[in-house]
Amino acid sequence: MSDPALVARLKGTQRQYLLSLGLSADCVEYAEGRLRIGLTHERVGLKQKWYLGAYHKLFELILQRIADRYLGDERRLSSLTHTLNKIVTFDEIIVVETYFHATMQRLEESLRWTTGAH
Repeated sequence: MSDPALVARLKGTQRQYLLSLGLSADCVEYAEGRLRIGLTHERVGLKQKWYLGAYHKLFELILQRIADRYLGDERRLSSLTHTLNKIVTFDEIIVVETYFHATMQRLEESLRWTTGAH
């Protein structure tokens, strides 16, 4: 992350991701976009535990902003917290599934290679 241009591009990508959270979550394109995110993170070698840890931190930051904004409105705050949790959990499930399938693919390829070598 020493390349300023890369950091700037990643910040822009992160911003777009945040702005798209939950928008059209019932559409195929939404899920496909999340799958691409998962595949990209897996491809660059980001361990799943780091992804999930960062995602949890992101959830906390968003939640804090919501809590600050709706401090006096407990009902609204509760509803927004519940909705945010659903959206974040949905995205996390898609990414975890992506990691799982990518790992299984690599193991299967390794097994085929090993079997072929013997």
